[in-house]
Amino acid sequence: MNKKVIGGVLAVALVAIVGVGVYYSSHSQSDDSKVAKTIDPTKVFEPKAPADMDFEVTVTSGSETQPMSLKIKHAKNGDTESTTGMSGVTLTTYIIDKEYIQCTADQCLSSGKIPERQQIPSANYAFTKEYILAMQRGSKYTGSEQCGKSTCAKWEINSEVMKGIFYIDKENRIVKIVNTPSEDSSTPTGTEAKTTTASPITYTYGNITITRPANVQKLQPATPSPTS
Repeated sequence: MNKKVIGGVLAVALVAIVGVGVYYSSHSQSDDSKVAKTIDPTKVFEPKAPADMDFEVTVTSGSETQPMSLKIKHAKNGDTESTTGMSGVTLTTYIIDKEYIQCTADQCLSSGKIPERQQIPSANYAFTKEYILAMQRGSKYTGSEQCGKSTCAKWEINSEVMKGIFYIDKENRIVKIVNTPSEDSSTPTGTEAKTTTASPITYTYGNITITRPANVQKLQPATPSPTS
């Protein structure tokens, strides 16, 4: 399998892991109240928007025959570094100042600036305030649960844009998401369906800076074939 095909497969996998149906590609810059409001995460589902924070996400997902792993570093300025592993192949994707860069083991290629409204797979994890409000309409508090050294509020989300279990810490931050398992839609009719495993997604927060790799080459446009 050539590198272009592998890159395409892994880029599609980034979207498939989370199962987020809608992504608000414009970074939320809405003017909040001048006075920060205190939210009890056990009373209302309105966690802080990860899009506005530095964080790192770790995901394990996929099927029995095709496991996948994903690690994303997200800076609050919108830059990201995403490393995906699937079928023994690792792909690292950078988005730095809206420039899209993909790296394999021996080369990095830049596709240039991303159009304003183009979907960015790795940004699916950087939920904006608008996205959180859309999930809020299908939210149900189901109690508290231990998450690491803290106790988290546990919310079941069953909305048009997202289905899964969200764990919110005492600082009102998303620390874990477990997606609802889904059947493999590619399974042929009449055969036994294979269920995709639930996707545990964990968030950690801290200072994140994304550095552009040094060995980046500009992706050259394909040369048209000569006409006969």
